[in-house]
Amino acid sequence: MNTIYIRTLKRAEHTVFNVASGQKYYYDVQFNKRIPFSSGQQVKRSLIDALCEAIDQTPSPTTFLFEVDKQKKLKEGEVYGTCDPTYADQLFGGWMKASKGGGERTLKRRSPLSISAMRA
Repeated sequence: MNTIYIRTLKRAEHTVFNVASGQKYYYDVQFNKRIPFSSGQQVKRSLIDALCEAIDQTPSPTTFLFEVDKQKKLKEGEVYGTCDPTYADQLFGGWMKASKGGGERTLKRRSPLSISAMRA
C-alpha cells in the first residue's frame, strides 16, 4: 500500500512559482513593476503532473471529439476525460463530462484540492 502525505498552507503570501513557458504577469502600480503570477489551475496542474511522475502513473486519457462542418472542415467539439478515480490525476483533480445540448446527464466530481493563485 502506498501512502501520500500532502502538507498544505492556508495562505502563502511570499511565494515564487516557476513556470517554464506561458508565464503570466500583472502590473503592480505601487512598486511600478511587472510581477509573475500563476493561476490556481496552473498550480494545480503542475502539482498533479508532479504527483503522476512521483508515483510513475500516466495521466488519464482524454478524448477530443471533432465535428465536420458543411465545408468539410474539422471543428473542435467536446473534450471528455475518463471520469475514473483509479487515475491519480482524476482522483485529486476532479472531473466533469458534459455533453453539448444537455441531452445526457452531466457527470462531475469536485477536486479536493482548492488552490488559489500564487504570486511573487
